This record gives sequence, structure tokens and C-alpha cells, in this order.
Amino acid sequence: MAALVDLVFSIKWWGLARLMDAERADQLHSARVKQLLQEGEQAFASGDRRLAHETWREAVTADPYNEVVWLALLRVLEGEDDRVVCLENIIAINPLNVEARRLLRRELGQPEMPARARKPAPGPAPAPTKTAPRKASTLSPIPESREHPLTALVRGLGIGLGLGVLGVVIAVAITIVQMLA
Repeated sequence: MAALVDLVFSIKWWGLARLMDAERADQLHSARVKQLLQEGEQAFASGDRRLAHETWREAVTADPYNEVVWLALLRVLEGEDDRVVCLENIIAINPLNVEARRLLRRELGQPEMPARARKPAPGPAPAPTKTAPRKASTLSPIPESREHPLTALVRGLGIGLGLGVLGVVIAVAITIVQMLA
């Protein structure tokens, strides 16, 4: 009987331990990305653009949804295609980044938007202009869908709490059986 109670409590705490392990891993990951950002900044400040580029590329690989990392990488990208992919990723992460939108329009050769854009007069649409095909970028676009970090936490809590509730129900059942015996 005691073994069953121990099993119930171990199940209850297993869910909590799992959550805490995930949080620790996330903190270590975040610390590594911050370290890479700082190393890249130091390299960039000392004029070593190649090292800054490599360091920030590693940071982007580690955390592809970090806008700050993409903004840092943008500073050392020279190829138009890489800059376009980088700006598109920044906008995918933060659609409200006006500066990234402005830079992307400039990279694509689109006209600057005035502060207050007016509706175009009705009439025929202007003919599309032909642009030279772009080379393939060495950067990858970020995946469209990403689970929000809090979703994983809530899911983990649900598992932990569900197992905890199950443990309490079993413990109460055991107590009732012991009282009736």
C-alpha cells in the first residue's frame, strides 16, 4: 500500500520536475544566445565583420525567432538576397517593425511610402516593371508557425496538474479503503 502511495506522489512530482527541467534548458539556451550576441558585437566593434557574421549566424541558428539577433545580422550582410531574407524574417517576427519594412522596400527597389499614403486614383493599374532575377540566399526563412513559449508551459502544467490530480484521487481512494478496512 505504501508503495502505491509513493508511486502516486512520484507521478505528481514528475510533472513538476519536467516543467522545471524545461525552464532550466530554456534559460541556458537564452544565455547562450545572449553570449553570442555580445561576442558578435565585440567583433563588429573591433572591425572584424567576418567573425561578427559567423557569430550572429550561429545565434540565428540557435534562436531563429529572435528579432534582435536578426537585426544584428543585418548589419553585416552584404548580399541583396541575404538582406531581403533577413528583413523578411524580421518582419515575420515583428510585423510592426516599420524600419525593417522601409529597408525591405528599398532592397526590392519599391518606392518609399509617404508618411500619409493616399489612395490611388481609380484607373488602369500601372504595368509591372521587370526586375532581374535574384540569386539564391544563403539564409533560410523562419518557419511560418511557431508554438508560443507559454503554450508549452501551459501544456506542461496541464500534464503535471493532471497527473497531480490523478495522484490526489488515488491517495483519497487509498485513504478511504484504509478507513473501511
